[in-house]
Amino acid sequence: MLNRGLVGAITGLLGGVSAGAFILGLNRYLSVGSSFLGPTSDWWRLDALVGAFAGAVAGLVLGTYISLSQSNLRSSMSAGSVVGLIGAVAIFLLVSDLDWQLRSWCSRLIPLMLSVIIWMSVGLVIGAVTNKLFAPRSR
Repeated sequence: MLNRGLVGAITGLLGGVSAGAFILGLNRYLSVGSSFLGPTSDWWRLDALVGAFAGAVAGLVLGTYISLSQSNLRSSMSAGSVVGLIGAVAIFLLVSDLDWQLRSWCSRLIPLMLSVIIWMSVGLVIGAVTNKLFAPRSR
């Protein structure tokens, strides 16, 4: 049981870091505002670091939950989708109104949709890894 939880947590941590960094970095890169320091889209690296930290925490929790509950692939994907939906709502709430109005429809929707899709994929990978490694072997 401990091995299963550890494998799920590590898989979730790695997937969460990648997902969080990519999604928040992309969201900032698509930003169109500017400040006295220059265009805000140049700050994507900082947002990617923040996203990596948030994704690490979310991925760790997701991986531990999926592995210890011994979820099948469908429920693993559902759990990942819920995390992605929470991330999409957080992105929507963090973007300023002016930036949101200046963006095109594509640059508004891409980070939100990718959040759900990528986190669903992370849940699928966690479920597949833990189910494959700890499946009962028949002889």
